[in-house]
Amino acid sequence: MSNTEVKYWRIGAVIFDCSRRELRCGEQRFYLEPKLFALLQLLLTSEQQQVSREQLIAEVWQGRVVGEGAINRVISLLRKGFASLDTTEHYIETLPKVGYRLAAKVCVLSALPDTGRNSARSRSYTLPILAGLLMVAVLLGWHATRASPNWLKIHSAPAAITHLAGAEFGISNSAEALLFHHLDTNNFSQLWLLADGQPTPLTQEPQQHRGGQLSHDGSQVVFAVYKENSCQIQHLNLRTNQQQALFACPADSAFQASWLADNSGFYYRQRRDKTQPYALYRYSIATGQQQQLTAPATDNLPGELLLAAAPFSLLADTSPRVAQLRYINQHHTELSLLQGPHWQATITQQLPFNVSHMLWVRDDLLLLSSDKMLYQYHLPSATLQPLYQATHSINSFAVRDQHLFIAEQQLNTTIWRYDNTSGITEPVVRGQGINSMPRVSLDEQQLFFLSNRSGHYQIWQQQPISQPKMLTELPVSSTFTRLSLDSDQQSLVFSQDGAVYQVTLPDANLQQILPSSAKANVVNLHSNSLIFSSDRSGDWQLWRYDLVSTALEQLTSNGGYSGIVHNNQLYYSRYHQAGLWQKDLTSGQEQLLLADFDIINWLNWQLVNEAIYYFQPQSGIWRYPLTKEPAELLLPISRDFVHHFSVSAHGIYFVRRNETQGNILLLQLSDE
Repeated sequence: MSNTEVKYWRIGAVIFDCSRRELRCGEQRFYLEPKLFALLQLLLTSEQQQVSREQLIAEVWQGRVVGEGAINRVISLLRKGFASLDTTEHYIETLPKVGYRLAAKVCVLSALPDTGRNSARSRSYTLPILAGLLMVAVLLGWHATRASPNWLKIHSAPAAITHLAGAEFGISNSAEALLFHHLDTNNFSQLWLLADGQPTPLTQEPQQHRGGQLSHDGSQVVFAVYKENSCQIQHLNLRTNQQQALFACPADSAFQASWLADNSGFYYRQRRDKTQPYALYRYSIATGQQQQLTAPATDNLPGELLLAAAPFSLLADTSPRVAQLRYINQHHTELSLLQGPHWQATITQQLPFNVSHMLWVRDDLLLLSSDKMLYQYHLPSATLQPLYQATHSINSFAVRDQHLFIAEQQLNTTIWRYDNTSGITEPVVRGQGINSMPRVSLDEQQLFFLSNRSGHYQIWQQQPISQPKMLTELPVSSTFTRLSLDSDQQSLVFSQDGAVYQVTLPDANLQQILPSSAKANVVNLHSNSLIFSSDRSGDWQLWRYDLVSTALEQLTSNGGYSGIVHNNQLYYSRYHQAGLWQKDLTSGQEQLLLADFDIINWLNWQLVNEAIYYFQPQSGIWRYPLTKEPAELLLPISRDFVHHFSVSAHGIYFVRRNETQGNILLLQLSDE
């Protein structure tokens, strides 16, 4: 048996189970993410369990350019994994100027230790394994009578149970009532309660109330209040009508919660700001104690996007569990089941779509929504089946007895033009669906934009005094992509799943110019040079690809996310830090141009006629001359402003959100 075929290793006091990608010690588990798994495999299979940094780059990062920070971060995470299981031994040793080595004793196991062995060490591993297997059996409901999926079925046509002006969304329920958010005509969202068929507002302040969740017994609500640049998590006792602030939250963190089965607290997700990934937490109402359950992701992805606590029936005789969904790319989501008290992943599966809402409705069944489809996911068999197709996008849903509540939303946006001279604003692109990401030529003879009016996103074109027409399909079905019009106005470029595509004009020919291995994200094109961001080196940096010579070079080393080259100067923003920088590509000197350049500007900022045009979330669209004159506000924003815009020689094209429509629908359910 070769080392690569070994399934089990003993490393000091820890067992490494390759098949499950986890470290074990006693009852504790530590799940290894892909790079940690590859690192440990390399250490184990290398001579004397020793590797150089060059070997790490070649094997773990497949030869990609990697910064010191990326290597140190992965080594540190693996060390922390061992330390979380055993603090009595040092597991990974740093060899100065050489690399790293496993310091603990290593041996191969032909099988996991079993209960037939009499030694205390053998029993210490066997009992947790049996307990783990029993836990999985309970978790997944692997009983003979439930070997095949017992799917839910719809047995009625949808019937609207709310008819308020605006939209209802973000629903949750107890046995007696349904909580929902109502978005009014001023785009303020407030909490409402539907009980005995009567909707009643719970909050009426002129603030944004989001992420509300009704406790299982219907006595409590936890929700987030957003006001200007602040966020606060609030608790409302429906029996006493008392409301209290629990803790502050970052304004860039979209609050989402799921109540504990005993209503004593809730799980929630949070991130520091929009440049950081989400992590999961647990909060106790009585003590105010918070516990972080997961570490933020380390791979430049958003982290834990959705969570759902296990139903009470599953928790009667087992430890608490949470299902979490993690973004992988536009077409894949990773589902993990976490088990307390150590909150390691017990099951991990990949789903072939992006998920907008999740609910754990039965011991063996999750409900998941993706755009207009509602799916049911059978945990024991890891199988998926559609349950319901909505007319509009599914925002959220809830289940009570044999009743399914679904909140649908119909979103519409319009593209407008602001005239710099007259100050007149008028619509230029109307139509159903979402019309977004406008890109206008400097002479305003061509306007390109994204639209899902046909049911999925396509690139559309509009010329003066003509109706919009579809220009080209995207290479794969997409929910969003960033378009960029090149400096010569002869083509559009964009990225999809790491690959870069170009649409030449006016023939609308679509071609791929970089493969997905480029890991490209934000793309701009100037004079046959493609400037794109990629985390291929461990963090987001800017790269330049010459379309003629096919030469590739890295332009930044201190971070870069969206860049434009003009007169041999690189103007760029960073992923983790607000600001706009300038770098002389000859001397390598860098300077900060705009400190108040918000991170969201990666979507739209432009360099036109020796001036930078950018967006400030609290004010509007600004112009900053490269002559370093003071910046000026060109277009103040309104509440319905969507931060997609494009600048021509004489005007600004931008997106406005129309009034959102949507009701809560009721459907009857039954088991097969």
